[in-house]
Amino acid sequence: MAAPPSDQCPDCAEAIAALCDDLLARASDFPDPGAFITLVAERLTGIGLPILRLAAGGELLHPTIEAMGWLWRPDSGVVPRVLERRENWDSDDWLKSPILHLIENSGRSLQLPVDDDRMVARFPILADMREEGAAEYLLFVERVGGALRITAENDVYVSFAHGGRFKIDEPTAKGLQRLAHLLILIIQANAAVATARGLLGVYLGTDAAQKVLDGNVVRGRADPIEAVIWYSDLADFTKITDEKPPKGVLALLNDYAATVADELARHGGNVLKFTGDGILAVFQEGDGAARALEAVRGVRLAVSGLNDQRRARSAPTTGVYIALHHGELLYGNFGSTTRMDFTVLGQAVNQAARIAAMSRGLDQPVILSEAFAAAAGPERHRFVSLGRYALRGVTRPQELFTLDPTA
Repeated sequence: MAAPPSDQCPDCAEAIAALCDDLLARASDFPDPGAFITLVAERLTGIGLPILRLAAGGELLHPTIEAMGWLWRPDSGVVPRVLERRENWDSDDWLKSPILHLIENSGRSLQLPVDDDRMVARFPILADMREEGAAEYLLFVERVGGALRITAENDVYVSFAHGGRFKIDEPTAKGLQRLAHLLILIIQANAAVATARGLLGVYLGTDAAQKVLDGNVVRGRADPIEAVIWYSDLADFTKITDEKPPKGVLALLNDYAATVADELARHGGNVLKFTGDGILAVFQEGDGAARALEAVRGVRLAVSGLNDQRRARSAPTTGVYIALHHGELLYGNFGSTTRMDFTVLGQAVNQAARIAAMSRGLDQPVILSEAFAAAAGPERHRFVSLGRYALRGVTRPQELFTLDPTA
């Protein structure tokens, strides 16, 4: 049970020093900073410093996430917070934040009473703390450098709001600063792990990233797999690149790549590579063919919706050519000792690309190989033959199929 507010914090400095020693010995026992923050808040309250808020967080190197943080309150416990990346940081809450004030002024700490109207006008968050019964707010910001630095400007913060009817003295404030430094190290270590997992997932794909994290990092180590191979690219992309400025082409690529990749992920496809306007993905396990066909339907609907949105803003539109093949692949690490790629190799990949190239000549947005048709099982009735064709690099002619629009 939390200690009631009091007029003084007896022996807080010594108790915080002992707490820091104990927490340092146990720092590696916690699965995430949230559990550690909870323990810190409860232990501080137990020694006579009734914590009403304990917040901590820092920047994260991630394409869509700007920062991660945690907020602890006695009634709700710890709540993780994820701040999405955005171009403009112009919200009033951020512009009047004590954290921004310290960052802009290269400061490291603030100690503010919450009943000072002048301070409340400067930092509106103090009004919220006053309503919650807090008496004082302490903030510590550290710009992490050296080997622990993740980004160019890696700021991590820890703040405390307490409900005791006293002003924290200098020895206690120094103890809290030491405790904040310990939390910052733990947050930074967690951010490094989250960054590694997040970036590997973004650049390699979820499945390949997990294999790398599980220890598959040896060059030439690859597993044989059977899978459905998806290869798709954009219609008239060369013409678009000739007619549009680079920024417009990049925006178009991002729009269509996100649309296709999101649908592939939704149906269990593992995107392995973006090759200009092309996307290489695989569907593993027994129902891979059925999921790939559902992904075809999902992608075509999603692209149709995207085209409507882009036309509404007079942006160029295009379509997607899709090839599906089935075959044996090698899935693993390929490359040099200093630069490797975790992907698939094999004749089946080359055949999928060759089949995709046939789409323009045959004027078909979806082409399926005879190997895919054989693997499709009960879905086979949905296909209609396009005839037999000689593919470059393939020894014998292949029968190709497309989806029967009446099936």
